[in-house]
Amino acid sequence: MFSNHFGRNICRINNGDVKIRRMFVTAERFKGTFVENWINYWKNLYTDYKEVALDIVKECRERPIKASIYATIAGGSYYCAKHNPDEVSFREQLISSSLKIGLVGEPIRNPVSVFYTKWLEQCYNEGIIRRLNLGVISFVWLDNYDKGCALYKTVCPYLKPRYVTFYQRIVDVGFLDNWWILENSMTDYDVNDSGTYDKLLA
Repeated sequence: MFSNHFGRNICRINNGDVKIRRMFVTAERFKGTFVENWINYWKNLYTDYKEVALDIVKECRERPIKASIYATIAGGSYYCAKHNPDEVSFREQLISSSLKIGLVGEPIRNPVSVFYTKWLEQCYNEGIIRRLNLGVISFVWLDNYDKGCALYKTVCPYLKPRYVTFYQRIVDVGFLDNWWILENSMTDYDVNDSGTYDKLLA
Protein backbone atom coordinates (compact mmCIF):
# COMPACT_ATOMS: atom_id res chain seq x y z
CA MET A 1 0.00 0.00 0.00
CA PHE A 2 2.82 2.37 0.84
CA SER A 3 4.44 1.76 -2.53
CA ASN A 4 1.15 2.40 -4.35
CA HIS A 5 0.55 5.65 -2.45
CA PHE A 6 4.14 6.77 -3.09
CA GLY A 7 3.75 5.93 -6.76
CA ARG A 8 0.59 8.02 -7.07
CA ASN A 9 2.36 11.03 -5.51
CA ILE A 10 5.25 10.64 -7.92
CA CYS A 11 2.79 10.63 -10.84
CA ARG A 12 1.12 13.82 -9.57
CA ILE A 13 4.48 15.56 -9.28
CA ASN A 14 5.42 14.47 -12.77
CA ASN A 15 2.08 15.69 -14.16
CA GLY A 16 2.61 19.06 -12.44
CA ASP A 17 6.08 19.36 -13.95
CA VAL A 18 4.66 18.62 -17.38
CA LYS A 19 2.03 21.35 -17.01
CA ILE A 20 4.63 23.89 -15.88
CA ARG A 21 6.88 22.99 -18.81
CA ARG A 22 3.95 23.40 -21.19
CA MET A 23 3.23 26.87 -19.77
CA PHE A 24 6.84 27.89 -20.31
CA VAL A 25 6.75 26.48 -23.85
CA THR A 26 3.56 28.46 -24.56
CA ALA A 27 5.06 31.65 -23.13
CA GLU A 28 8.19 31.13 -25.24
CA ARG A 29 6.03 30.65 -28.31
CA PHE A 30 4.45 34.14 -27.91
CA LYS A 31 7.74 35.83 -27.12
CA GLY A 32 8.43 38.72 -29.48
CA THR A 33 5.00 38.46 -31.14
CA PHE A 34 2.01 40.80 -31.23
CA VAL A 35 0.45 38.95 -28.29
CA GLU A 36 3.42 39.67 -26.04
CA ASN A 37 3.47 43.32 -27.08
CA TRP A 38 -0.26 43.57 -26.45
CA ILE A 39 0.10 42.02 -22.97
CA ASN A 40 3.03 44.28 -22.13
CA TYR A 41 1.08 47.34 -23.28
CA TRP A 42 -1.82 46.63 -20.95
CA LYS A 43 0.56 45.74 -18.12
CA ASN A 44 2.41 49.04 -18.46
CA LEU A 45 -0.88 50.94 -18.77
CA TYR A 46 -2.19 49.34 -15.58
CA THR A 47 1.06 50.11 -13.76
CA ASP A 48 0.97 53.76 -14.86
CA TYR A 49 -2.63 54.28 -13.80
CA LYS A 50 -1.99 52.51 -10.50
CA GLU A 51 0.94 54.81 -9.76
CA VAL A 52 -1.11 57.89 -10.68
CA ALA A 53 -3.96 56.76 -8.44
CA LEU A 54 -1.60 56.17 -5.52
CA ASP A 55 -0.01 59.60 -6.04
CA ILE A 56 -3.44 61.24 -6.08
CA VAL A 57 -4.44 59.52 -2.83
CA LYS A 58 -1.15 60.55 -1.24
CA GLU A 59 -1.55 64.14 -2.44
CA CYS A 60 -5.11 64.30 -1.09
CA ARG A 61 -3.98 63.14 2.33
CA GLU A 62 -1.11 65.60 2.47
CA ARG A 63 -3.04 68.61 1.07
CA PRO A 64 -6.77 68.16 1.73
CA ILE A 65 -7.70 71.81 1.02
CA LYS A 66 -6.05 71.77 -2.39
CA ALA A 67 -7.71 68.44 -3.16
CA SER A 68 -11.11 69.85 -2.16
CA ILE A 69 -10.65 72.82 -4.49
CA TYR A 70 -9.71 70.55 -7.40
CA ALA A 71 -12.64 68.23 -6.65
CA THR A 72 -15.03 71.18 -6.57
CA ILE A 73 -13.73 72.50 -9.90
CA ALA A 74 -13.93 69.05 -11.49
CA GLY A 75 -17.44 68.45 -10.14
CA GLY A 76 -18.62 71.89 -11.25
CA SER A 77 -17.18 71.41 -14.73
CA TYR A 78 -18.84 68.01 -15.03
CA TYR A 79 -22.19 69.45 -13.94
CA CYS A 80 -21.93 72.34 -16.39
CA ALA A 81 -20.98 69.97 -19.21
CA LYS A 82 -23.97 67.72 -18.46
CA HIS A 83 -26.29 70.74 -18.51
CA ASN A 84 -24.78 72.47 -21.53
CA PRO A 85 -27.75 73.31 -23.81
CA ASP A 86 -27.74 72.29 -27.47
CA GLU A 87 -29.22 73.88 -30.57
CA VAL A 88 -32.41 71.84 -30.23
CA SER A 89 -33.09 73.39 -26.83
CA PHE A 90 -32.41 76.85 -28.30
CA ARG A 91 -34.96 76.22 -31.04
CA GLU A 92 -37.48 74.95 -28.50
CA GLN A 93 -36.96 77.98 -26.26
CA LEU A 94 -37.36 80.30 -29.25
CA ILE A 95 -40.62 78.61 -30.30
CA SER A 96 -41.90 78.74 -26.72
CA SER A 97 -41.07 82.47 -26.53
CA SER A 98 -42.85 83.16 -29.82
CA LEU A 99 -45.94 81.30 -28.58
CA LYS A 100 -45.94 83.32 -25.36
CA ILE A 101 -45.84 86.56 -27.33
CA GLY A 102 -48.60 85.30 -29.61
CA LEU A 103 -50.90 84.84 -26.62
CA VAL A 104 -50.56 88.53 -25.76
CA GLY A 105 -52.49 91.27 -27.52
CA GLU A 106 -50.43 93.13 -30.08
CA PRO A 107 -50.87 96.59 -28.50
CA ILE A 108 -49.28 95.47 -25.23
CA ARG A 109 -46.44 93.33 -26.62
CA ASN A 110 -42.94 94.34 -25.67
CA PRO A 111 -41.22 95.58 -28.88
CA VAL A 112 -37.86 94.21 -27.75
CA SER A 113 -39.26 90.68 -27.31
CA VAL A 114 -41.11 90.85 -30.63
CA PHE A 115 -38.11 92.19 -32.55
CA TYR A 116 -35.63 89.67 -31.13
CA THR A 117 -37.79 86.57 -31.65
CA LYS A 118 -38.83 87.59 -35.19
CA TRP A 119 -35.23 88.36 -36.10
CA LEU A 120 -34.07 84.94 -34.86
CA GLU A 121 -36.87 83.25 -36.81
CA GLN A 122 -35.70 85.07 -39.93
CA CYS A 123 -32.13 83.90 -39.31
CA TYR A 124 -33.41 80.32 -39.02
CA ASN A 125 -35.27 80.71 -42.31
CA GLU A 126 -32.06 81.93 -43.94
CA GLY A 127 -30.15 78.96 -42.49
CA ILE A 128 -27.38 81.02 -40.89
CA ILE A 129 -27.85 79.95 -37.25
CA ARG A 130 -24.85 78.04 -35.88
CA ARG A 131 -23.87 76.68 -32.47
CA LEU A 132 -20.38 76.67 -30.99
CA ASN A 133 -19.96 74.06 -28.25
CA LEU A 134 -17.18 74.73 -25.71
CA GLY A 135 -18.02 71.84 -23.42
CA VAL A 136 -19.36 73.76 -20.42
CA ILE A 137 -20.91 76.66 -22.37
CA SER A 138 -22.36 77.19 -25.84
CA PHE A 139 -22.74 80.14 -28.19
CA VAL A 140 -25.28 80.67 -30.93
CA TRP A 141 -23.78 82.76 -33.72
CA LEU A 142 -24.62 83.84 -37.24
CA ASP A 143 -22.83 82.58 -40.32
CA ASN A 144 -22.73 84.42 -43.64
CA TYR A 145 -24.58 81.85 -45.73
CA ASP A 146 -26.70 78.73 -45.52
CA LYS A 147 -24.85 75.39 -45.23
CA GLY A 148 -26.40 74.22 -48.48
CA CYS A 149 -25.02 77.15 -50.45
CA ALA A 150 -22.07 76.06 -52.63
CA LEU A 151 -20.99 79.35 -54.16
CA TYR A 152 -17.28 80.14 -54.25
CA LYS A 153 -17.55 82.89 -51.64
CA THR A 154 -19.12 80.42 -49.20
CA VAL A 155 -16.24 77.93 -49.39
CA CYS A 156 -13.29 80.28 -49.84
CA PRO A 157 -11.21 80.17 -46.62
CA TYR A 158 -10.26 83.84 -46.96
CA LEU A 159 -13.91 84.88 -46.83
CA LYS A 160 -14.78 82.83 -43.73
CA PRO A 161 -15.81 84.66 -40.51
CA ARG A 162 -12.74 86.01 -38.73
CA TYR A 163 -11.89 85.11 -35.14
CA VAL A 164 -11.14 88.74 -34.31
CA THR A 165 -14.71 89.85 -35.02
CA PHE A 166 -16.39 86.59 -34.03
CA TYR A 167 -17.83 88.12 -30.85
CA GLN A 168 -19.95 90.41 -33.03
CA ARG A 169 -21.71 87.36 -34.50
CA ILE A 170 -22.79 85.90 -31.15
CA VAL A 171 -26.55 86.23 -30.62
CA ASP A 172 -27.03 84.08 -27.52
CA VAL A 173 -25.16 82.32 -24.72
CA GLY A 174 -26.19 78.87 -23.46
CA PHE A 175 -25.30 77.84 -19.92
CA LEU A 176 -26.92 75.51 -17.37
CA ASP A 177 -29.85 74.42 -19.57
CA ASN A 178 -30.80 77.97 -20.50
CA TRP A 179 -30.25 80.52 -23.27
CA TRP A 180 -29.76 83.71 -21.35
CA ILE A 181 -30.03 86.49 -23.94
CA LEU A 182 -33.28 85.03 -25.28
CA GLU A 183 -34.64 84.73 -21.77
CA ASN A 184 -33.58 88.27 -20.95
CA SER A 185 -35.32 89.56 -24.09
CA MET A 186 -38.55 88.01 -22.81
CA THR A 187 -38.53 90.04 -19.59
CA ASP A 188 -41.88 91.87 -19.39
CA TYR A 189 -42.80 90.60 -22.85
CA ASP A 190 -46.39 91.65 -22.14
CA VAL A 191 -45.49 95.27 -21.36
CA ASN A 192 -45.32 97.73 -24.25
CA ASP A 193 -42.69 100.29 -23.38
CA SER A 194 -41.99 102.29 -26.53
CA GLY A 195 -38.86 103.75 -24.94
CA THR A 196 -37.13 100.38 -24.95
CA TYR A 197 -37.85 100.02 -28.69
CA ASP A 198 -36.15 103.34 -29.36
CA LYS A 199 -33.12 102.12 -27.38
CA LEU A 200 -33.02 98.91 -29.45
CA LEU A 201 -32.93 100.81 -32.74
CA ALA A 202 -30.35 103.35 -31.51
